[in-house]
Amino acid sequence: MKPEESNSYPKEGREFLKLAEKYFSSGDIEKAIEICEKGEKNNPDYITLKFFRSKLLYHIKRFEQAKKIIELILKEKPDYVPGYKILGDIFIQEQNWEQAKVNFQKALFLDPWDDTIQERLESIEKIKKEKGLKNGDIFLTPSMAELYVKQGLVLEAVNIYRKLYKARKNKKYLERIEELENSTLYRKNILENQIFVFNSWLKAISNLKNR
Repeated sequence: MKPEESNSYPKEGREFLKLAEKYFSSGDIEKAIEICEKGEKNNPDYITLKFFRSKLLYHIKRFEQAKKIIELILKEKPDYVPGYKILGDIFIQEQNWEQAKVNFQKALFLDPWDDTIQERLESIEKIKKEKGLKNGDIFLTPSMAELYVKQGLVLEAVNIYRKLYKARKNKKYLERIEELENSTLYRKNILENQIFVFNSWLKAISNLKNR
């Protein structure tokens, strides 16, 4: 259920963040981004709100916009670990392994106790060593699929395993697909995609009516 529409917005950055999170939870990512933008105008120094907008943009694969925000955040606060982590995740999506590695190494230097960073670095090394399935200019490997799982992108992982199974007929890939498809995160990803598509459709219809 969507948050109630209101003609008035809060003034505090934290309140904008809460409102944006509610819209994100309801599946209206574009509205959540809009709330963040309004909040940033009133609270230009509130980094958490800027970072949340970058995460929303990352979620809908608008990577260049997300990167610009994160790079600005890191100029203001060069020790901001979440910024390096999400930059690393974006470079993984773009298959830019070296830049992903550089950003994860920076994050690990600042937070050596974060096991998720070390896991991502180890996965990148595995991907570079494995001989994968050529898909355009991209090599698909089981390690790449598992890296997506660690990012919470289970649909991407399942897609890779399906391509690997089609090419190699390895039953282990089918077993992993079944395991992932039965996971709570997979169902959550499916629901998020459906809600996002539905909201995008509603917005397109609304735009047509307003012309």
